[in-house]
Amino acid sequence: MGRTAVIPGLQALKLEERSRKPVRGSDGCLDEEGLTLGTYVHGLFHNDELRRAILRFLAKRRGVELGADRFAGSPDTEFDKLADFVSEHLDMELIYREAGLPWHSGASGSPLPAGCPLGAD
Repeated sequence: MGRTAVIPGLQALKLEERSRKPVRGSDGCLDEEGLTLGTYVHGLFHNDELRRAILRFLAKRRGVELGADRFAGSPDTEFDKLADFVSEHLDMELIYREAGLPWHSGASGSPLPAGCPLGAD
């Protein structure tokens, strides 16, 4: 797992459990405005309660209200939309090349690394 040096007071998450074992520590970092979060926690936004709290916070900050129907869909569908948007607007071939990863364009047009199981039917 990676390690991040965090400026005191900008730690994002207090950890009390990891892999179902008690721990004491922190993870991630927030910017000074509290709008940019970096963390090593995988699957963070699959937690419905946390995701909804973050979306409500951001909506309130923008002065808009979110209806209950905003939370009705699957997060995976939304992540797929985000991935499609990123793939469409970034030079993914360049990103893979700079990262030293093999590149090919999947059958659906989505960029996938060679051998990626996500592209298998």
